[in-house]
Amino acid sequence: MTREHADAGVTISRRLALQSTGWALGALWLPRLARAQSSGGNDPGFDRFAREWGELAEEMLSESQPDEDRYVYRLSAMIAALGVERLPSRPRDTYANEGMRSGPSYGAGDNFLVEFELEPGAVIRAHNHVGYDFVSVGAKGECHYRHFEPLGTPPPISGGLHEPFELRESRRGILTAGRFSTLTRVRDGIHWFQAGENGATFFDFGTNLKKPGDGWTEFSVMEFDPEPIDREQGIYEGQWIGNPYK
Repeated sequence: MTREHADAGVTISRRLALQSTGWALGALWLPRLARAQSSGGNDPGFDRFAREWGELAEEMLSESQPDEDRYVYRLSAMIAALGVERLPSRPRDTYANEGMRSGPSYGAGDNFLVEFELEPGAVIRAHNHVGYDFVSVGAKGECHYRHFEPLGTPPPISGGLHEPFELRESRRGILTAGRFSTLTRVRDGIHWFQAGENGATFFDFGTNLKKPGDGWTEFSVMEFDPEPIDREQGIYEGQWIGNPYK
């Protein structure tokens, strides 16, 4: 388990929903972003990157059993070669509430890019993703992140809300300019963010794999006890609370 930051800014209370900035990812606007068409700005370097990203995604999606880790790591290397300073800013906000402003800055085919700007201490509460691979990269400030995976098969989101289950913290770190965090359909699939004391800006590179496959079939926010059941193993008790943004 990666533990780059000991506390990750977690507010201590016995039962915690990891207070929301009003997160609207997943079931709401990500599918629409994936269909959006945008030039992503007037930078030839970014345009070339976007074309290569599209080719990389098509290659991965053409595989009967996609190697998603290989894909997100190759994409991370491409982003590093481009440089975060060349990523296009969102032309407008599609969400703005409780310390977070966000919006798409590029979309073509199955790929999309979303910029997030968080005020100091703002939190994006823990949530899963349905049928997507993600690369998150820091651009400004510091943003703490945590990733989790269920132990065994978690209860279904439909019909299993508020049913406790165990999950393991699989990754923890800090996004700063040029540093990455990734997830696929089968690992690190629940993530959480909190901006540092000076706020943070980061970007999500998402690719729609069209079918959930072995990953999630429904989107949900979750809450979990901030005190671990097993501190050494990083095991917590959590529960799905559904999609509050329908």
